[in-house]
Amino acid sequence: MVLRGDDLDAVAADDDPQQRAYAQRLLASLASAEETTRTAQVRRLVTVLLPTGRCSAPRVAASLGVERRTLQRWLGAEGETFGGVVTQVRRDRAEGLLIEGRQSLIEVAEALGFTEPSSFSRWFSGEYGVSPSAWQRSR
Repeated sequence: MVLRGDDLDAVAADDDPQQRAYAQRLLASLASAEETTRTAQVRRLVTVLLPTGRCSAPRVAASLGVERRTLQRWLGAEGETFGGVVTQVRRDRAEGLLIEGRQSLIEVAEALGFTEPSSFSRWFSGEYGVSPSAWQRSR
């Protein structure tokens, strides 16, 4: 895409002040995103990749433009592991989705990257000591 410099400075006739404010907030959030921890960056990628069923340390490392070992060192320096980040993201998402209650357990399992609902149930029971449906009823 090629743009002339004076076109970038021109005010569009249909310029929306609300859109301008939104764009400024978005740009500010992107600037502050650079200041976040490596673990926070990994958490965001894991959250996006889990539902695809393709969440792995090599894939996350590649998304960050580094080798897997570099990713492991980054996380280790912050007292984390890749598996620990994945587990915490799954716990947070599982709790949120189950409390919300709009999705079936099958859909929750898929959103967390489990290929089988039974795998999700086993994982959840191991983490919380009760089945997902029992946990959900207790809330």
